[in-house]
Amino acid sequence: MPAPFAPASYGDSCAAYYDQLYPNVPAGLVAALAGLAGGGPVLELGLATGRVAVPLRARGVAVHGVDASFLMLSRFRARPAASRVHAAAGDMSALPYRRSFRLVFALVGTLGLLPSAELQLRCLREASRVLVPGGTFLYEAFDDTAETEPATHSYPILTPAGLAHYRVTFLPTPPPVLDELAAAAGFALAERWGDWARAPFVPGRAHCISVYRSSAAGR
Repeated sequence: MPAPFAPASYGDSCAAYYDQLYPNVPAGLVAALAGLAGGGPVLELGLATGRVAVPLRARGVAVHGVDASFLMLSRFRARPAASRVHAAAGDMSALPYRRSFRLVFALVGTLGLLPSAELQLRCLREASRVLVPGGTFLYEAFDDTAETEPATHSYPILTPAGLAHYRVTFLPTPPPVLDELAAAAGFALAERWGDWARAPFVPGRAHCISVYRSSAAGR
């Protein structure tokens, strides 16, 4: 029998070396988010250590972020200027917010950490719920598989504290699946990019950035 889903488990397991997994913010990412924000406010699902939220806030955008892991949030709060970002502990499939955001975004496949289609749909419906009418949802994925069941992967990583095993359970959301879930949550696909320079997405490539608009105006 599969273990019960624990929203904080991913962040708790890798908070100590998360910034080694993602040491750089890709060129163009923050600018693209700032452009879509329309002045904000914005919400990041899976705030992690704030590697994107903090520089986005530095561009004048009001940024909120949610993460289920208190360990990850403690790493975030140690980051310079973290106090300018509104961080909350919470499950991204049950958001502790009301409708107020112009942009909700999730990066590096965060949605895949929810290990069932039901939880992923619940998350997208929550994103729709907290967006203003006509708001935007952006999702970055690296899905190079069409697996329909969650799979657990483990990779060795050398950290300052020694060798660790990065372990992640992940349910992919390739574009057709993501579009179906998004439509059920009240979103319509507006754009799909292959990189943060907004190059067109090429089907079959893993890196996919999907931009959806809320089609539930006034709901």
